[in-house]
Amino acid sequence: MNTIHVKPDYGFGWQQDGGTIDTPLPFTLLVEMNENVIGEQNSRIFGTILEKSHRYAGKKALLSIRTRGQPPTYNVMIYEKSSDVPPADLLEKISLPILATGYAVISIAP
Repeated sequence: MNTIHVKPDYGFGWQQDGGTIDTPLPFTLLVEMNENVIGEQNSRIFGTILEKSHRYAGKKALLSIRTRGQPPTYNVMIYEKSSDVPPADLLEKISLPILATGYAVISIAP
């Protein structure tokens, strides 16, 4: 898996700077890390947003499995740079400088 297509969906809404924002446009993510947690394939995916014209172009995104249906859904956190992304065991424990957060479905790019 080198790239995936991420299609943001409204879900419970997208948030940025403490407020609700319009759902971002779909984007392609260059996968830099793909973890399988507790035997679950693609349960945590990290990478860089590729589209140069996207509002989050060049930013880092961390996708964590939300539901395991077909298709699976993901919680999305967008960060300024990779050093902003916490170690996995801290994801639920601390507040981080997240640019935006929301919900999406993914598909594997051909």
